[in-house]
Amino acid sequence: AELAILGPAPPSSKFAGVMNSILDSSLHQVVWLAGPGAWQAVSQCSRASRASLSGSPCLSVELPDRAVDVPSVVRTLSGLHSLVHLDVDMKGCWGTKSTKQRPDRSLLDGDVTAAADWGVALSRCATLQRLRLNLACTGLSDTGVLVLFSKVHCLPSLQAVDLDLSSNSISPVGVASVCTMLRSCHRARKVAIKLQSNKIRGVGACELAAVLPLFSGLEQLSINLDSTEIGDDGALALGRAFTGLPRLRTLDLDMWFNDIGDAGVRGLVAKLPSSLEHFRLAVPKNKRLGDSFLKFLGSGLQQCPSLRCLDVKFCSTFAGNDGLRALASSIGTLCDLRTLCVDCTSTRVGNAGIVALGNAMVSLRQLTSVSVFARGNLIADSGISQFVSSVAQLNADSLQLDFQDNIFTQVGSQGKGGVGVKCRAVVGFPDGRVPNGAPQDVADDVMKRMRESVDCPSVCVVLGSALKGLKLETSDAGSAEECK
Repeated sequence: AELAILGPAPPSSKFAGVMNSILDSSLHQVVWLAGPGAWQAVSQCSRASRASLSGSPCLSVELPDRAVDVPSVVRTLSGLHSLVHLDVDMKGCWGTKSTKQRPDRSLLDGDVTAAADWGVALSRCATLQRLRLNLACTGLSDTGVLVLFSKVHCLPSLQAVDLDLSSNSISPVGVASVCTMLRSCHRARKVAIKLQSNKIRGVGACELAAVLPLFSGLEQLSINLDSTEIGDDGALALGRAFTGLPRLRTLDLDMWFNDIGDAGVRGLVAKLPSSLEHFRLAVPKNKRLGDSFLKFLGSGLQQCPSLRCLDVKFCSTFAGNDGLRALASSIGTLCDLRTLCVDCTSTRVGNAGIVALGNAMVSLRQLTSVSVFARGNLIADSGISQFVSSVAQLNADSLQLDFQDNIFTQVGSQGKGGVGVKCRAVVGFPDGRVPNGAPQDVADDVMKRMRESVDCPSVCVVLGSALKGLKLETSDAGSAEECK
């Protein structure tokens, strides 16, 4: 039922004979081919055996990071007309035999004929329903993208497409070629596009945004544009495209380090589809973002009453208390919310912001999973105490909290833990703010605080790197059953 060929395999006639026997005698549901030798062995098999292979509905391909016989790959793919699921992983495959140095051109750029044949082979897969193509870190340029995707004219049965073209040399011209291919599979319900670490800029983002409304039945969309220089123009274009996706239920956006400002995020989330149930937005390291973008995000979320999962990451921005308070106010209205993740690491959030977030969570009775990451902020004793008190009122099955490197130094108020953080007392000494005294005096102080927490079944001690290597003697930890 399953055939696995894990190369490198010698392309000998003897091995080809073994392959003939296997292919002639088995039912094939999954075929996994890895290594250039394996491809050559398959290409040397008899026509009847290859015909048997072509009947396999599911093919997964993982290629090595060096020498690849592209013609052999194409010949095998060209004979597979009954595929339902095709998974090709060529990540890091530069086409070099022995040297670790990256060539001037990728293997698809260098073998234009093979790339064109591959595109034609994909077009012949009329029954293909799921396609995953990973060409990340292959040195692919606009030329290779144009030759490969311009030949893919029609994939009428495709329901899910996952294209990973990250960390290459693709410009807006290459994005236009990718969009040509996407137009041929506009009936897909699940689309994932990864273009991070390519200089597609705002023009490329606009090209991508123009094709999205063609997917009228799209239910799941994931776009990764980290470090692509799309700016506000690209974010605004994508925001306008979302209005044409009335059935969208899952939206996942990664836009790290793109010089996006408050105006860009405002356009991005201004008209989110009301059908959204899962929304993830990651905009860390966009230094022009401040409080305003969180206010705009909060307004956008109010248009999604059915939202069940929310994940917002805005690390290393200039957002602060005002912005988080506005966002928390909107989060408190999402009555169906079950999963919440907020990552505000290294921002300007203080007591007022984190307390507002805790108060908003209390009103969400269906909330079962909470993750809050707030390292490197301005949260003090009173803030952490009030937040933990709010968390204690939740009926969460999963809880993850990280408040290291803030300015709190005392034991927090009684809280409630779940999977991830099992603690009732939080003892914190942030980096660079260790109380005066020798390390052992600090350790003794920690143990004293734990002994005072008589109701603690377990204690979470949050220490910064300033106390790295310090050993705590736990034999006299009183009622604390666990200490790490």
